[in-house]
Amino acid sequence: MNNEKKQSFVKGAVILAGAGIAVKIIGAFYKIPLGIILGPCGMANFSLAYNIYALLFVLSTAGVPAAVSKMVSQAEAKGRSADARRIYRIAFFTFACAGAVGSLLLFFCADRLALLMGSADAAMSVRTIAPAVFFVSASAVSRGYFQGKANMYPTAISEVLEASGKLVFGIGLAWIIKRTGKTEAFVSAGAVAGVSAGAFLSAAYFVFRRDKRQKLPRGERLRSKRSILRELASLAIPITAGAAVISLTNVIDSALVMNLLAKNGFGVGRAKWLYGAYNYAATLFNLPSALVTTLAVSLIPAIASAYAGKNYILADKTANSAMSIAMMVAVPSACGLAALSYGIVDLLYGAGITAECIAVSARLLTQLAYAIPLLAIVTVTNAIHQALGHQNVPVVSMAAGAAVKVISNLILVGRVDINIYGATVSTVFCYAAIAVLNIVALKKYPFIEMSISKIFIKPALCGIAVFATASRVHSCLSSLIGGRISTILSVFAGIAVYIFCVFCVGAISKEEKKLVFGEKNISKFFNND
Repeated sequence: MNNEKKQSFVKGAVILAGAGIAVKIIGAFYKIPLGIILGPCGMANFSLAYNIYALLFVLSTAGVPAAVSKMVSQAEAKGRSADARRIYRIAFFTFACAGAVGSLLLFFCADRLALLMGSADAAMSVRTIAPAVFFVSASAVSRGYFQGKANMYPTAISEVLEASGKLVFGIGLAWIIKRTGKTEAFVSAGAVAGVSAGAFLSAAYFVFRRDKRQKLPRGERLRSKRSILRELASLAIPITAGAAVISLTNVIDSALVMNLLAKNGFGVGRAKWLYGAYNYAATLFNLPSALVTTLAVSLIPAIASAYAGKNYILADKTANSAMSIAMMVAVPSACGLAALSYGIVDLLYGAGITAECIAVSARLLTQLAYAIPLLAIVTVTNAIHQALGHQNVPVVSMAAGAAVKVISNLILVGRVDINIYGATVSTVFCYAAIAVLNIVALKKYPFIEMSISKIFIKPALCGIAVFATASRVHSCLSSLIGGRISTILSVFAGIAVYIFCVFCVGAISKEEKKLVFGEKNISKFFNND
């Protein structure tokens, strides 16, 4: 592949997983202090603004990396590197323009959007986060280009830069503004400014990274712009539609929850408090998803390339590996969070929120934990369908899941005795519906045969062991050495048992170990296999 280093799916996933871990660690240092600085009501303003931004972000970029990576990987598989670079240039111009439009809409419609969301105080945050749409749109195309060439390093580096910028500028500005005595609306705006700053750093990296790499080779007949744009649209629009369904649902969900709570007599202030408590739990719920998302990013070009070359055995192995690794991440994570929900919320947020808020967030986190494996299945199966050219399948299934979520919220959140807890139950129902529909649709591909033992039974065994160990250790130690220290020790105990179980149940095959660690390292460390 010219001067690019060809990376296997598993190795590419490991690179992105490493970046994902770094990003989530950085994100924890961002979201956790931010939750303490902002408080529940400030977190509500932040989340309302972020959900609106996320919708326009999805409309501008959701299908871009997947579409570009698939087109580039197929072009490279056919030895048409000039076409691959032409695809990049056309996609970059197109979607950078779309991102600019999204930023302008977000900026000038901020006041009206904030009112629709049920909190006029969020308008300043919406306006501050608007530039991020343009910068992320520009970097999304570059990420897709390098992913399509099976080079995951640029994506990994840009993600870390983006998260680091968000941390430094977001926390710094929020802290400085709060010290000046400004209202929570100003402090929230300072926090979301970090999102725009991080997106700018990511885009700036790709400006540097693509330097001296965009001259097209001569002597190769290039595809027409119309042909490239037509294929980009055919790939990106269905993917974008599917992703936009969930993002739009999140926006509707936020507005619906806020307005239903206020309507049920809680008042705007209490509604914002409850929604802020929900977002503390949602932050922890989203932590495992980053690793699963990295698998999906590597999965699309890997399966698309194998499918284009009619290597159906490789496509099946890649899909099974992705599903297996995703569930080995999601199931034990869900079990650990469920076992230690109160202790984890208290450990991370206890310094800045009340005991009541800790209890509410912990209960919400326990309920959300059920959705973590379901979200993992949704993420990976969406990627499989997209890689095999059936982009409409995720659109239909996610639309059905969104409908389930909205209806569940109307029924559950609308009840005074259930209130905010209905939002977590509706999330579980939503992802369960999508997961079932996606799995059923996999029957269209006879060469994809999912291993029940590897994908479901082995992760379940590891999850049970993690839950039993973490809960037991915490129960034994909490009365002796204090709740927070016992929570930390329980987390490490759960991780140790998880690592032990991974190798005991054979969750990682010898072939996958070789792909990740290399032949020499395998013979040195895994010669007992």
